[in-house]
Amino acid sequence: SGLRELQQRILRADPALHESAAPRPAEHVEVRVRPAQLPVCVADFTGRTEVTARLVGLLSAAGRTDVPVAALWGTGGVGKSALAVRVGQAVRRFFPDGQLYVDLRQEDAAGALGAALRALGVAGRDVPDGLAERSALYRSVLDGRRVLVVADHARDAAQVRWLLPASAGCGVLVTSRRRMLDLAGARLVELDAMSPREALALFTRIVGERRVAAEREAARYVVAACGFLPLAVRAAACRLAARPAWTVAMLAGRLADESGRLAELEAGDLAVRPVFERCYTALDGEQARAFRVLSASTDPFLSVPAAAGLLGCGPQRAEDALEDLVDAGLLIPVGPAHYQVHVLARLFALSLPAP
Repeated sequence: SGLRELQQRILRADPALHESAAPRPAEHVEVRVRPAQLPVCVADFTGRTEVTARLVGLLSAAGRTDVPVAALWGTGGVGKSALAVRVGQAVRRFFPDGQLYVDLRQEDAAGALGAALRALGVAGRDVPDGLAERSALYRSVLDGRRVLVVADHARDAAQVRWLLPASAGCGVLVTSRRRMLDLAGARLVELDAMSPREALALFTRIVGERRVAAEREAARYVVAACGFLPLAVRAAACRLAARPAWTVAMLAGRLADESGRLAELEAGDLAVRPVFERCYTALDGEQARAFRVLSASTDPFLSVPAAAGLLGCGPQRAEDALEDLVDAGLLIPVGPAHYQVHVLARLFALSLPAP
């Protein structure tokens, strides 16, 4: 019988029994994952209608042209990350295979690629060690897919290049404090401070209509003292919202002291000073000196000849210095050969110890 035959085979130590009993190696199965990594939108996001429409228009061209790359740049605290997330959510329908989000302030290019590959379904053991190999596999995995890549807080173009897909159905949205002039094919989109109306609307949404309506002029002063910078407006509004005994005029009075204004613009992890510190520490020695000298000017608007006089150099060298500071997110271009030092950047520069 079959049972007796099996017993005889066991007694003979038939090697075929071991072969049949051994588990078969699992087949490699490619897991196709649809990542949805965009952070939650800011609930009280306010304004930015025109720049939102422009970015949506650029990214919605995915599939019709080469990979669209939009590089959103501007000074720290201007709201680039919040806008990028909002735009990313708005264009989801154009990228049905998912959205990748990488924070390049937390990861270098290799780490970001490793995280992206795992999010796309590549097993950790299959992620190559080398940067070039990771980038090549990343492009291969994205081939034929329609995926949006949001690269937030990019340091420079070199960091971003490794993350660019080759598939025409994909799109890329980058945020950085720097103008990425050397990111080939990118459309540079500058994000300025808010308009006075937008800043007041944001302040009102956080503080409440009743308190602002009772002291509208004081509220206008507060947002102007914040330089209409979204981070500063939000920090000021959150401080006031957490202190129901304060009037808007009390907050305005505290902000009137320029020497202590940056310290006032802190609420939990919302703080203006660290933003300018990060921009400043990225400068080289000559750029840092130019920033301090130009910020000491009593005129917030600087022409190239005026900057040349302050820096003690020729017009071309002065213009180069001004443009370097624009690239670093510490000066604002306001027209041909004219620049502005943001009020809070100026206060930061004046607070620095003498070199």
